[in-house]
Amino acid sequence: MLHEQTHSSRAPSAAPPPPPLLGPVPSSERPAQAGFELPLLSAEELPSVSLGIRVKLVALMVATSFLIVGVLASYFPARQIAELRVDLRGRADMYGNLASLQLRPAVAFKDRQTAREVLSAIAKDPLVLGTAVYSEDGARLALEGRLSELSESARRGFEQQRTYYLPGRVLVIAPIRTLEGPKGAFLLELSTQSAIAARNQLIRVALLIGTGALMMGSILAWAIASSLAKRVEVIARAAAAVAKGDLQQRLQLTGPRDEIFVLASGFDAMVRRLRDLIQHIHASAREDNERLERLVSERTRELDRRNADLMLVLDNVEQGLVTIARDGSIVGERSRAIDEWLGPLSIGESLWGSLNAASPGLGLRYEVAWSEVVDDVMPVEVSLAQMPHDVTIGGRHLRFEYKPLGEADSFEKLLVVMSDVTASVERDRKELEGRDILGASARVLADRAGFLEFVDDTRGLLRKINECETDTVGLKRDLHTLKGNAAIFGLPLLASLCHAAESALEQSGSAKAECASLTEQWQTTCSKLQHLLGERPQTGIEVDEVEYEFVLTALRKGIAPRVAERMVAAWRLEPVRRSLERAGEHLVGTVQRLDKGPIEVVVDAPRIYLDRSELGEFWTVFAHIVRNAAVHGLQASAERERVGKRGAARFTLRAALRAQRFLIELQDSGAGIDWEALRERSAQLGLRSDTKADLIDALFADGVSTHQGTDELAGRGVGLSAVRAVCDKMGASIEVDSQTGIGTCFRFSWPLASLDSLVSFPDGEPS
Repeated sequence: MLHEQTHSSRAPSAAPPPPPLLGPVPSSERPAQAGFELPLLSAEELPSVSLGIRVKLVALMVATSFLIVGVLASYFPARQIAELRVDLRGRADMYGNLASLQLRPAVAFKDRQTAREVLSAIAKDPLVLGTAVYSEDGARLALEGRLSELSESARRGFEQQRTYYLPGRVLVIAPIRTLEGPKGAFLLELSTQSAIAARNQLIRVALLIGTGALMMGSILAWAIASSLAKRVEVIARAAAAVAKGDLQQRLQLTGPRDEIFVLASGFDAMVRRLRDLIQHIHASAREDNERLERLVSERTRELDRRNADLMLVLDNVEQGLVTIARDGSIVGERSRAIDEWLGPLSIGESLWGSLNAASPGLGLRYEVAWSEVVDDVMPVEVSLAQMPHDVTIGGRHLRFEYKPLGEADSFEKLLVVMSDVTASVERDRKELEGRDILGASARVLADRAGFLEFVDDTRGLLRKINECETDTVGLKRDLHTLKGNAAIFGLPLLASLCHAAESALEQSGSAKAECASLTEQWQTTCSKLQHLLGERPQTGIEVDEVEYEFVLTALRKGIAPRVAERMVAAWRLEPVRRSLERAGEHLVGTVQRLDKGPIEVVVDAPRIYLDRSELGEFWTVFAHIVRNAAVHGLQASAERERVGKRGAARFTLRAALRAQRFLIELQDSGAGIDWEALRERSAQLGLRSDTKADLIDALFADGVSTHQGTDELAGRGVGLSAVRAVCDKMGASIEVDSQTGIGTCFRFSWPLASLDSLVSFPDGEPS
């Protein structure tokens, strides 16, 4: 038997008790900074016994005993009964065969006495209930005992021996055969009562023996199960106590040294090892915690030093450094320059909101561009390249750089680097301003009248630009026109300011600050050129050498006074050739800027003179046609050679009088208009593109451009729309003739009746 021996939880005074397993560490042994506690199983977490092992073992052994006894009690009686039935059947077959042999003579001769003697001998068997012999005609020859009515009715019609099992009896009907065939029948009934009685007796004996065996097996099973279960229950209670944290449990079992005894001994050894292990863990935890505290303290001091060094760097670096998350909020440290330029910032504050507070409207531009970056509309590098890079805040020019932290396609943070480039911008501005002065001076010396007309046109455009508040389309056209004219007359700074205003207008819908800067710069340029231009002469007339020689030659030849008068009067007008030559100069300069190779410019114009005021607006926007020819019409040298075009590209600027109309043409020998690209762009903007006329209308519509990207020369889609707006205003017609691979011709024409000041003379020497 197993006996559970309990011990007092109080240990000898010489050694302090070990901490309970899985229980809380005593407060005196806890680390100073961090507690060390192992998880403790509560009573609710421990499983409860629903069906004990004692019950299971008893049930198993009783069920096994019941099964064995039941099988034996069923098997032996069934086997005995089967043997009795076999014996009865053998006896019946024996009597049938015997009677069939011995009764043949009696049946053949109907000898009743012989029949009775045979039947009397058979009837002596105590199992025989009755027997009879019948002749062929059904007459009974002899009867011994009693036969049932069923036996009497079943004697006929049998030619083979048959055996029937009836309730309580066995019926045998055997034919009596002679050499002539069946001559009678023998009937025999045997009783089965003795077999039934023997079976019942066997069942009773089997039940008695089985019940006794079952009772003995149950008692033995209960004893064995109780012995096993009690020992296992002792181990289970001790294990539950250990799980609750009591490591004072010990098992000292007596009885056989079986597997349970070995299990109990192993349990005691495991608990002792656990106590030793917990003590070692607690000691190691205290040491590790102390070491960790020292390490944390050292690392904290080191991080403090590094943070101090980092802040020292950030406070003294000249660039603005700040890190933002994908939602645009500020995370981490930033340089002091950021707070100086944008004002005090806080962690979690939106950088774009801070930019908007520093410069109203600026934050919106950044938010729109930033949404394309985080939405993965395009590759991150492309989206970041489209972010605003140069802004002006409080008179300070800042340049932005964007560097993803981590993988570019899946970054979570972005480093924004701001550099103060005010000095560089001002230096570049001064350089461009100097180039403006030099370029303007060269134009004044080469074509004073033309430059003065440009000055008048620029003043008019700036007036319209500053007065425009709601007409965004008109503002875009005027800025684009002024940009083109500024480039023609050698004013790159003015052109760049126009381009900046266009960009701001496209990104935020407003360009007031840029337009104000543009106007200010123009006034500065004019003031510096004032000493060179002086006051524009109001009464003087400028005549170039060619015109002077032409009139002088005509006078020497004695032309009619009225013709000479017209020639001299034409000096107040401007030769159309001169306007075309200016356009040609702009064309050459644009091509050189594009680096597309040498070109040949031909100016074909008769002696036609016009007052500048009549076509002044047209000449102002004609620069768009010139740039369009250089950007779209002209092919690079390598491309021209690939398609079989040799030599320099040819451009023809032509003026003519035809059919009572005044014509101006610009024809190139380039690739022609890409009608399919134009059709695709028109469809994107919802414009009609079914016919050639529809495509020409789309060519002059706002926002239509086949140029890839946007730069200072093309891509805005407003240049040709400005040309059409002026032509519509002046009543001029536009024709476009373009053939793929051959070239394009833009033709503008006015009725002669609409040009009051037009004067023309035949070409050649005056006669």
